[in-house]
Amino acid sequence: MTNKALQKLIDDLNNKGKRTKSVIYLRPLSPNVDFAKVWINKPKITDNITSSDGFKKFYFIKNETKTYVAVVLDMYSDLHWYVVPEHRKNGHLTNSMKDVVLFHLFINRDEQTITITENQIGKSFADASKKVALELGFIQTDDNEYVLAGDDYVCSESNFVLNSKMSEDRMVELRNEINYLGRSLWKIQTEIEMNLGLSDYCEELKQTVDTLRSNSLKFEFLWRNNNK
Repeated sequence: MTNKALQKLIDDLNNKGKRTKSVIYLRPLSPNVDFAKVWINKPKITDNITSSDGFKKFYFIKNETKTYVAVVLDMYSDLHWYVVPEHRKNGHLTNSMKDVVLFHLFINRDEQTITITENQIGKSFADASKKVALELGFIQTDDNEYVLAGDDYVCSESNFVLNSKMSEDRMVELRNEINYLGRSLWKIQTEIEMNLGLSDYCEELKQTVDTLRSNSLKFEFLWRNNNK
């Protein structure tokens, strides 16, 4: 993603209520860092059925006034970070990476690699990124690649807020939507069965219908159990 696209996501978060093409789901990890799964484009009925596009993983970083000022895109084998120009050189990115983001990343990986290519991002961005990488303990392995092993990572602080809350109203909306998806698929299964037969295939579809509908109730049960 380009820096312009990352800036747009930050702007979307700082201007809540405005309509955007993206869908952003946040989960707080600390007072100043939110882990996010972002659908850059909302799913549409016209989407290509062979498309494997889904959500992308991000970490959004806030300053002391709770304004989003930086973002880290997790591409697993690489990271792309960006800081809003007027909030640079304040330590927001470095501190959040050191205390929260890297700790979260190393939960499910043994090392983290980043690439910093000057001819792609420009000298000033490259120099700033190299400085951040070295401060975080990354070791340069070739001209453009830096690696940090999980065993070499030292976390100074890791106070996570891992359980964000969902309102009962929102739970009911999602429960009903799961049920609606199940019933909609049931209607499609009925039309296929009545027009084409395909009994084995239709039986598979019906099993998916039953799974979706039972999961609407399961979701409500789990929500209520989690909110006792």
